[in-house]
Amino acid sequence: MSAYERRPSMVEILAGGAAGASGVSAKALRDLAWRQKYAGAEEYVLALDDREGAAPLRLAQTKRGELEGLGTGGTVWPAAHVLARFLAKEKRGYPPGWSALEIGCGTAAAGLAAAALGARRVALTDLGGPVLEVARRNLDANKASVARSAVEVHALDWAAPRDSAAFSMLRPTEEHFDVVLASECVLPKLYPLEPLVACLGAVIGPETVAYVAVELRTWHAFDPKARFFELCRDAGLGCETVPRDALDPDFVADDLEIWQVARSRKSPSPPPFVVERWGAGSAKVRARGVALELAEGDGVGAV
Repeated sequence: MSAYERRPSMVEILAGGAAGASGVSAKALRDLAWRQKYAGAEEYVLALDDREGAAPLRLAQTKRGELEGLGTGGTVWPAAHVLARFLAKEKRGYPPGWSALEIGCGTAAAGLAAAALGARRVALTDLGGPVLEVARRNLDANKASVARSAVEVHALDWAAPRDSAAFSMLRPTEEHFDVVLASECVLPKLYPLEPLVACLGAVIGPETVAYVAVELRTWHAFDPKARFFELCRDAGLGCETVPRDALDPDFVADDLEIWQVARSRKSPSPPPFVVERWGAGSAKVRARGVALELAEGDGVGAV
C-alpha cells in the first residue's frame, strides 16, 4: 500500500467525524470522501469487493491528459467508479459467458471491472492513439484480476463502430456483445451527442443492454439528459434511469446517474435505419437490411 493510500484526506477526516455534521452536509462530505480520494494521484485504486483480501483494480491516471493527447481519457471519473460498483452488485444478472464492449474506455475502469466480475470476453475500445496505451497499461497491470477473461484493446470510431476489430472477439453465431458500457461520454461541451447515440444504435442488438454512466451537467443549448433520451428514442432505443436503490449505496451522489439503454420493446421490428458510419461528406446507413452509402453530391448507391 502506498503512502498516498495510507494518508487520509481532510475530506475523509471531516466526513468521518465532523462535529455537528448531519443530514445534507454529512452526506455531501461522505460523497466527497470517495470522489476526491484519488484526485490527482498517479494511481486510482478501485475496489470491487470490500471483503478483506480481495484484490482491487489498480488504474494508472495522468494529471496532464489534455497536454498528452488523452483528452478526458486519462482520469478515472466518479461516474466510472459508480458504474463499476453497480456491475459488482448486479453481476449475477448476466448470462453465463457474457461479453462486454466498453466504448470511450479511457482508463478502461468499467471494462476491466466487467472482466474481473466474470465477463468472459471484453473489448476495451476508444478512438485510438495515446488513450489506447493507457487502456493497455491498465490491462497489463491487472492481468491477475482478469485472468479468466479474454480482454483485448481495440480502436473504435463512433462514426464507424462496426468496422472495429473488437467485433472479431464475438463467436461466429454472434453479432452483438451482451453488455455495452460507457462512462463520462455525455459531455456536450466537448463532444456532440449524435455520434454517441449513432454508435449505440449500431452496437446494441435485440438482447443487448447498455449502461451509460454520467455526471449530470448543465449546457446552455439544451438539457443533455433530455436530448440524449430524445436521440435514443429517434434511433429506436429505449432509455431509463437505473433506480438509485439498484446502485451501491456507498458510491452514489445526486449528480451521478446510470442510464440503461436497450433496443426499444415497443416495436419488435428494427428501426427504419441505423447509422453505421458517418463523417464529412459521406455516411453509411442500413435501411431494412440494405446497406446504403451516402455521399454529398453523389446520390445514393446500394452496396
